Amino acid sequence: MIDHRGDVLFLPADPPRLGAFALWRPPPQGIGTASAVGVVHPDTGHLRTLSVPARQRPVAVAIPGVAALRGDEPVAPSQLAWSSSFDAA
Repeated sequence: MIDHRGDVLFLPADPPRLGAFALWRPPPQGIGTASAVGVVHPDTGHLRTLSVPARQRPVAVAIPGVAALRGDEPVAPSQLAWSSSFDAA
């Protein structure tokens, strides 16, 4: 996904075509729009939301890269999960 091996998070919008993928942990440099996103993490018996730095890429720009990923590529599990969702469609 454009030289990003870290995690991705889908950010829905209305209409859906205006959604984006947030690239984080670590956020890549120089691509997309800088932002912060809320990510849920376990914390001693409960969940809490942490704000993490990210870079956003529009869905239309990100999907070709995500859809082209394969299971043997060294990327975060979240990217592989999104890639497998396109294989099932």
